[in-house]
Amino acid sequence: MFALRLPSLLAGSLTAALQFFWCAGVRGLWAGLIAVFLLLSNSVWVTFARLCYTDTLLAFFTVAAMFVVTRDPRLDTTAARWSFIAFDAAAILAKSLAGV
Repeated sequence: MFALRLPSLLAGSLTAALQFFWCAGVRGLWAGLIAVFLLLSNSVWVTFARLCYTDTLLAFFTVAAMFVVTRDPRLDTTAARWSFIAFDAAAILAKSLAGV
């Protein structure tokens, strides 16, 4: 049962970490802490992260794609371009089979 929930748990944790680094890098340490506190105080987020829902995976891949675009808005570098493509494709595939 734990192996079934592991991707959602990891995605929830990684989303919180990515949100912290993003906000702390833009506005400072306190902004990063407040952003993570607001995310973790949301009972819907905590419930989705504990259960086997694909919404957490979708949120992580979407936040990761937005983070890549924030770091390199024109996607000039090859790493940024392929990272955005990979995160965007993973977000589409995480939610439905329509992405296939």
